[in-house]
Order: sequence, then structure tokens, then C-alpha cells
Amino acid sequence: MSVEIEEKLREVLALVQKERENRENGGGKSEKGVSEKEAKAIRVISDRFKGYESGSSLKVGDIVKWKAGMRNRRFPAADGVAIVTKIYPKPVYDEKFKDSGSPQFHDPMTMVLGVIDEDGDFVEFHYDGNRFEQAGRMDVPPRKVAQLRERFDRLCQTETFQVGDIVTWKEGLRNKKHPEPGSVALVVKVFDEPVLDAGASAGSPYFNEPLRFLIGIIDDDGDFLCFHSDPRRFTRVPVEQLYVTPQEQPTPGGEEAGGADLPPSYSDAVGGGEGAFAPPPF
Repeated sequence: MSVEIEEKLREVLALVQKERENRENGGGKSEKGVSEKEAKAIRVISDRFKGYESGSSLKVGDIVKWKAGMRNRRFPAADGVAIVTKIYPKPVYDEKFKDSGSPQFHDPMTMVLGVIDEDGDFVEFHYDGNRFEQAGRMDVPPRKVAQLRERFDRLCQTETFQVGDIVTWKEGLRNKKHPEPGSVALVVKVFDEPVLDAGASAGSPYFNEPLRFLIGIIDDDGDFLCFHSDPRRFTRVPVEQLYVTPQEQPTPGGEEAGGADLPPSYSDAVGGGEGAFAPPPF
């Protein structure tokens, strides 16, 4: 805690004590009198600020929870935990956030935490590290800790992708609508440097997300759409799962196909080959 704030709090609390003693001795209320309610609020603020300033040394991989009275975001839940996935050497700010009436305005974000959302997927958010502390063994079931570590490890297991690769979400790492669960996408472009979503706010899981490739899908109307995504969340679909023999590929009527022609984009994506290429379940 800064010296100036510490001295000011001591001065106010001394005034509160003096006021209490004055009333007990039958004296009147001074001009600078402080009520008991105000005194309690001052003590709470003092304790909260001391807790905020007492930053613990956290590192990547730590399981953390909110410090008492420090929660200012929806995730993790008040009784929930998260895993530290990144520590910044200096605070990161959301320069686009202009609402000075919000507690998130110019919030000093010093770390990234991974949490499990309502769909059971691992998503990341930016936070002020002073609001968190290490979670104890009694704070969370071992199963929850194992789940967080397993998802984070899976996120860190990166693959090298090339244009034309067929990819799908890694289990438990989906953080966007497309592609849908169980569906696949085609790698359209791989970027040398990550692209950032300039419109994402600090409270969004897309804030500072490293979008390193562009993937294409076929939507419900049969149109080809492209989306920027984080390749850490994807895995390549083995080629052998993409090929079927003509006899294995059923026709819409249930009869065996005789090697029907497929859109050139599918064949070109995997370089052609013997046998028909089964369209992925976009």
C-alpha cells in the first residue's frame, strides 16, 4: 500500500476512535465526526486495498481463485478457479474501452487465465493479477484441477498447419461458433504474424487472441465462408479419415455410389489420389 494512502487511512481511523470516545464521555459530535456506519465502510475499504496490494507471485500453470472481495468479472465464478496461461511483463490496457464509468476502464491486465465455460470448453480472459491468489487444495475438487491442466496442456500442444489441411476442434477447446462441433474446416491461409481482433474488448475471450490462420467452412446454405481462428485450438484430421472407396460412399438414396464427381476444392485440398474423396460433414 502506498505511504500516502496508509497515512490517510490511519488519520481517518484515529478520528473515528476519537469520535467514539467523545460520545462515550458525554461530549457532542465534532464537526469532522464519522458515524459507525462510515467507520465500518472505511475499515472494509482499507482491508480490501491491503489485500489488493499484497500481490502474490503467480506463474504460468498455477491454479488461482479470486481474492476475497476482489471479483470484478463474470468468470471465474465466485467459488470457481482458473489456471494461469500467460503472465505479461507489464500491464496491458484496453485502449478502445472509453467508458470511464466502468470498473474495467483502463484496468491493468497483467495475466491471462483459462476457465471452463458453460459448454465445457476452455476459454481465456485477461485479468488484473492483483485480484487473484493461489487456490488451496481445499478450494477445488482434484477433478476440476485435472480438467483445467489437461485443457491447458492440449492448448499448448501446437501443430504446424499448411494451406489445404483439413482441421477440426481439439476436444474441449472450441471458443467460436464455426466450425460446429464434430465438423471440419479447410486451412485457407497461414499468417506469419498473428492477426488481432481490433474490436474485441478486454472482457471478451477474443481480446488479444492470436489468430494465426484462416479457415473455410461450408455454411447451411452451401456457401463457402472463411473465419480467422487460433490454430492452437485445432488439430489436423488424418488423411485416411478423409478417403473412402467408391463402394463405401453412399448415395442420398442409400445405394452405393459409383465414384461421383466432387467439387474440385475438396480434391485439390488433399492433392487428389485414388478413390473418391468423401466431403467433410461441414
